[in-house]
Amino acid sequence: MLDRILKKLAGQPKQAETDDSTDPGQLAYTALLVEAARIDENYTDAEAALIDRLIMKEFAIDAEAATSLRTEAEKAQEEAVDIYRFSSVVKNEFSVEEKIELLEGMWEIILSDNESDKYEEMIVRRLIGLIYISDQDSAKARKRVEARISEQS
Repeated sequence: MLDRILKKLAGQPKQAETDDSTDPGQLAYTALLVEAARIDENYTDAEAALIDRLIMKEFAIDAEAATSLRTEAEKAQEEAVDIYRFSSVVKNEFSVEEKIELLEGMWEIILSDNESDKYEEMIVRRLIGLIYISDQDSAKARKRVEARISEQS
């Protein structure tokens, strides 16, 4: 409570209210997936379902918990001024492998409509710098996703 008051006095943006039982790492990870889906201003039901599948796998949760987490992440992402508050949590709480899994998830969402625009690619470039992942690892993650997508076609 005191933190919120001090932030308000300091002019810092209000953080989204979250359910106290929600893991901040899971929320941040999911909010970044939502950001990848929304960046092209065409957030589809198929992308929401893909996010649910990705977080079910990543966090070993059921469909109901995934939908609830995604819904909460959508609200948090809407209220966020930028991706820093999410990326800092991921940077500090996730292993390199988990960060690369996040990138693969983002690429999967971005490439799910068989199109990639400059804003979608920009969000990944911004994120990799914030979570300390190399351009090479990001490129490898994208190639793995592209290979999976072409195998499914």
